[in-house]
Amino acid sequence: MPAEAAARALQELAVFAALPQVGDAWYLVDDNTGDMVAEYIAGYEGRFTLGGGGIDLGVDPGGFFVASRT
Repeated sequence: MPAEAAARALQELAVFAALPQVGDAWYLVDDNTGDMVAEYIAGYEGRFTLGGGGIDLGVDPGGFFVASRT
């Protein structure tokens, strides 16, 4: 990248870094397609699949999880 383009990129990054943070969001993304599979929803404690046999799947700030309801 030419030096003048790098200088512009650094200016844009500085503007981006100065923007207020409006919140965090956590998603489970399919690595092959880039599609969002699930989003963390606090009201559901991040659980997006209530599986048979008492096993739930979810995503939260810690990542993907498998949890037992017992």
